[in-house]
Parts: sequence; structure tokens; C-alpha cells
Amino acid sequence: MVGRNDPCPCGSGKKYKKCCGKEQVVDLQEVISSELERIMEGFVEEGVEPADYFELEQRIRKWEHALLNTFDEDLLELAAFESYLFIDRADAWKNYLARQKKLQKRQRILDVLKSWEQPFILLGEIQALKNEQLIVRDTVTNEQYLFPNNGEAKPGEWVFGIVMRNPAQDKSELQPTSSIIFIPKHQEAVARELKFKLKSGVSDSLELYKTFAEKSEKSSLPEFEARVLGQVERFTKEFGLNDTLLGNLAFAFLLEVPLTARKPEGVAAGILQAINDLGLFGNFYVTQKNLAAYFEISVASLSKYRVLAEDYLVNKIQSLAATLEGPNLDLDIVMNTPQILISMGTDPRITERGMWQMFMRTSHSKAESLEELERMTRDTMNDAYMPVNDAEAAQLTSYQAYDCRNEKERQQLAKQAFKLDPENTDANLLMAEITLAPTKRRLHYLQAIESGYKNFDQEVDPDSAWGYVLNRPLLRALFSYGAWLMAQKEYAAAIEPLEKLMELNSYDQQGTRWLLASAYIRAGEWDKTEDFMVEFPPNDYEALDFYFDSIMDMHDGTLNTSELKELKSDALEWNHHIPPLIRKGKDPGEFPRSLSLESGNEDEAKLIYWLIFGMPGIEKFS
Repeated sequence: MVGRNDPCPCGSGKKYKKCCGKEQVVDLQEVISSELERIMEGFVEEGVEPADYFELEQRIRKWEHALLNTFDEDLLELAAFESYLFIDRADAWKNYLARQKKLQKRQRILDVLKSWEQPFILLGEIQALKNEQLIVRDTVTNEQYLFPNNGEAKPGEWVFGIVMRNPAQDKSELQPTSSIIFIPKHQEAVARELKFKLKSGVSDSLELYKTFAEKSEKSSLPEFEARVLGQVERFTKEFGLNDTLLGNLAFAFLLEVPLTARKPEGVAAGILQAINDLGLFGNFYVTQKNLAAYFEISVASLSKYRVLAEDYLVNKIQSLAATLEGPNLDLDIVMNTPQILISMGTDPRITERGMWQMFMRTSHSKAESLEELERMTRDTMNDAYMPVNDAEAAQLTSYQAYDCRNEKERQQLAKQAFKLDPENTDANLLMAEITLAPTKRRLHYLQAIESGYKNFDQEVDPDSAWGYVLNRPLLRALFSYGAWLMAQKEYAAAIEPLEKLMELNSYDQQGTRWLLASAYIRAGEWDKTEDFMVEFPPNDYEALDFYFDSIMDMHDGTLNTSELKELKSDALEWNHHIPPLIRKGKDPGEFPRSLSLESGNEDEAKLIYWLIFGMPGIEKFS
């Protein structure tokens, strides 16, 4: 076995932990995707004749003229190019693949290339989720296929675009091209018209894509939410911002998140500030104070809805295309923004209460059709939810306690929830907060976990566990219990609930891996830490990687004198709030209820200090 600090076998000259150790397992799907990309790029150079370039340029201009107000420019160009590449020039594509097959020696790659000889246009209705893939039914042929999951696509929605068969693992598996579009439920009219055109034998690619322009309509928002959207659009137009992108972000939030606000200006300002925090205003920047002044509201009013919108946008950022008006959102812009905040803590995310109320309404609904259910949901999403029994009342009261800013009132609501249902997971978590005796507090945590398992859907795939709202109390209970054990310095005991949590929630939307790595180190499990850090490197938070990796290197004795001397200056560069905390040496206590993490901010410093407190050698960072 190659050690973390051994030279990487690939010959890069880097340590294994900094090179291939971060990617021990190569995903075959990634290999196939990479090969497809290489072959597509090669086709442009080798398979397209010089005379074709003029035709391709004219084609893109024609598509832009017809669809520029419907699609993002990059997606539009991709769709025009790929439909030319795979459909209209199918003969040249096949000839090119024939030449490529002669260069390949692996049979599996040859099988893939053979299957790529017949690309086709798919309008697939999503039937179900299977592991990490979608089961889709071709609406024209009724054949069923496996399709890569985009993260948040749901049964009853559609996928449209050019695909190829991918026999690498399953004969029914499809390989999507880059211009694939997911069609949300509220654009059913688009899917119906596409199905009609495809069944009628329409093969002209532009004619098919025009369907989005002809049939795309935004779902109607309730009156209040429409006024909020109007305020957002007024601001973006006045300051020359990307009104299509920002309007779609605001629309998605207003469509899905229940609101109880009275002033649309406060919600609009909160949405805009959250988008601003994500770096999506480009070179334009506005402070909270100025934004509040523009809408003539208080900063406190803005902040409330900023947190709500921020939590929604961060959690949905990878799936907004499935909830917005078609593919107008440029996801590359969103995904590449450098300052995405991440919410973390023992309290529920601010959107969870609304999700739970929506689930309860749906589960009690007598609607006889999907359309009737969706109409009921829109009509009642701003109404106060009325629990039907004590168990529901306890859950709602618990959410009210979490939302409460007054500590005394939070405790009163906690006791009220516990009285309504002593087995409720959140009621026990809240009671644990106000219980001083460690033994009794531990019992509340264990009761919370036991009750959480009763409501946890064991059939939900670990990749999707967080998205099912009834699962969240258990996931939060395991997180809170593990964090409390660590605060009690019971590091070895904390490992079990945190490992279980990683098993149940493999996508780790809670940041559990950071606590687990810390618990391993502080429990003296250095070998486990090494293996774990290779499997789950904190690449998304490089400051964490710096501290964990440096502490492990100090333990291994692999840092030379100059590297040790540089630790202090490096620490200041990553986050200047952390070294003063280390110098003070104050016990950070229990894990924070809520953190909004941004590179270099104070909440990031609180998190890192909590994770590394008491570890050997941390004084060298100060």
C-alpha cells in the first residue's frame, strides 16, 4: 500500500496524498465521458470538412435568431452544434468512429464506440430513481433506459436531447450529450408538444427546439410572490444586471419556498442580498445597508429573508434547471462562483419547516390528480399549517422553537413540544440543550436517535436521504449527538454515530466528514484518519485541508524546518481569525447551532477552531 507521504506512483513528483491519493477509484462513467469529449473534439478537427464550417456558422446564427430569448447562449450553441454533429451529419460521424475503432485495443471501448454509431433524440419521462441513475421511458418507443441522475430530477419530469447507448455496464444505459435538457413538471405543455412532434416524424432539430419558445410559460405565482419578483426585476434592470439569470433564481425560490412575509420589499432585498453573496452580481456589489435603503426597509428585515434565500439557493444550486423556466439558467456561472456560502450547524436548515409542512399537506390531501394536488399546494403554501394530532403538533412546535430568537421562549417551546410527544426526535434534541445533567442529556440524545429511526425511510438511497424531509430529524440527531460527545471529549465514542451518519447520508450535506476526521485524530486513530482523508478530502474547503493536513504531517514528522516556520504565515493567509483564537486557547464548547461558511470569514474560523481545539501542535499556527 502506498503511504500518504510516499512519492506518487504516477511519477508527478508530488506526494501520494496530494496527487492520485485523492482519486483512488476511477469512475468508469467519467472515463467514458472523457473519451466521448475527446472524440467529439477530434471530430471537429478530423471529421468536419472545411466546407462544413461555413454551414455550421450559418446554422448557429439561425438558431440564435430563433431561440436566443429562450436558451442561454452557450447551451443554444451546444444544441446547434451537437444536433449537426450527431444527427444531420450522421454519415461523417460514423466514418470518423470507424477510424477511431481502428486505434482502440480495449474491447469495452470498442463496444462503446460501436453503440455510439447511432445517436438518437430522446424525450424520456422519468419513471423512478435506481441507485444513482434515473429510469426513463422513451415517450415514442416506450423503451426503458437508465440515465445519469442530475441530482434532483424527480419522477414525472422529462429529459430531452441527443443520447447514445452506453453498453459499458448495462445495455439499457444511455450516454447523454452536453446539451441535454431536463423539463420540470410545470412545463408539461413543452413535453406534450415535443412528444407530438416526435411521434409525427418531425426530425428537424431546430423545429424540435422551437417547442421551448412556443410552449414555455412560467407557472403563475401567487399575488404576493409576483410582487416580490417584480421588485427583484425592477432592481436588476435599473442597475444593468443579468436579469434573466437573477430573475430565474428569484422565481425558483418564490415558487418553492412558503413565505409568511407582509412586505414584498423585504423579501426582494433578502433574495438579492443572497444572490449578491453568491457572487452572481459580477463586478457590481451592494452592501446590506444600501440594499435596505434602496427598498426602504430595515437591515434586520432584509437579513431574515437573506438567510432563507441563501439556504435555498445553496441547497438547490445543482438542480435549479429542473425548477426554473427551461434552461435559461447558466449553471456554469453558478457552479464556478468562488464564494458560495454553506450553512452548517445542529439546528435545522431554515427551509426544513416549510418542506415538512408541504409534506404533511400532501400526505393528508384528498386530491385525485397531480394537477389538483399542485393547485392545492400553490393555494395553501402561505397558510398556517394545522397539525392533525399531538405528534404533528410536537414537530411543528419544535420547528417554532428552532426559529425563535429569544432563548427563554425557545426553552418554553421545547418543553411544550416534549409534553406533546416525549418521543419526538426534535423535542428530545431541544430538551438535551436545556438539560444540565450529562446522564439525562445523553438519554435525550439516544431517545432522539431511536425515534428518528422509526420515521427514517430505509428504502431511500443514501445519495438521496437528505432530500426526504422525514429523514432529516434522525440525520440531525446523529450529528448533534456526535458533536456533543466530542464537546465532552469522548472522541472515541463520537466516532460511531458520525460513521453511521456518513453511511446514511453519503452526500454529506451536513459536513459530518469534517467532524469525523477531527474525532479520528483526537481519538488517536491516525491510520484511520489517513485512509479517511484520502477517501473524503476536504477539497471544497482548502483551509480545512491545510489545518488537517499540517497537523497530520506534524504527527508523521514529515514537515521540514522551513515548512514549520511557514505555518503561522500560511494560517493567517487562509483565515486571519483563527490564530488569535488559538492564542487565547479558550474551550470552544458545544458545536454552534448555525454557521454560514465563507472562505476567510468568522464562522469558518469558529468551525475550524472547534475542529482542531486540543490537537497536538496547533500552537505552531499562532
